[in-house]
Amino acid sequence: KRVHRVLQRRWRRLRDRDRPRSLAALAALVRAVDSIEADVARRRLEDQERIDVEVDQLEASRRKTHEQTQELLSTAMVIREEKRRMKQAWEAKTLKEKQKLMRRSLRRVRRVGRDMKALNAMPELKEKQATLLKSLRMLAQRLSNECPESPPDDVEDGPLELSEEHRRELDKANAAFETQLQEELGGLRK
Repeated sequence: KRVHRVLQRRWRRLRDRDRPRSLAALAALVRAVDSIEADVARRRLEDQERIDVEVDQLEASRRKTHEQTQELLSTAMVIREEKRRMKQAWEAKTLKEKQKLMRRSLRRVRRVGRDMKALNAMPELKEKQATLLKSLRMLAQRLSNECPESPPDDVEDGPLELSEEHRRELDKANAAFETQLQEELGGLRK
């Protein structure tokens, strides 16, 4: 028993002597871990902010591309509608009705052509824009031949009236775009 007490005393003395050093080392370790955790949190926050900025830029770019694609789609649909109207005009029973339909188509085609020329398309959409402009010029020429009395500055004013089919197609394309965009951006923001 005596040996046991002696050993315990020695152990307590060593422990008490080393305790401040051990506590200081433990405190230093805790500070180092806290510092590293703070650094990791700061870097994570910086990375998340950088990712958010990049995602916002990507979203803005995609939305701009989509907006211009919608303009091009809308123009293509107007061309299709006006070709249909021209067909109706050729099938019209009276010359007056035919001229009225042709003139309305001509005014609308000129308006869409003017809008398409004013569109500052992105480089990847320039070719599609040029194709639509060519189609509009050819259609306007055909309509001008049918309506020689129409002055060159006779252009439809105000916002273009869209057919119900036109609106449905644009809404469908918008819904598909929004779904795809949210899926892509949702994966990037996680």
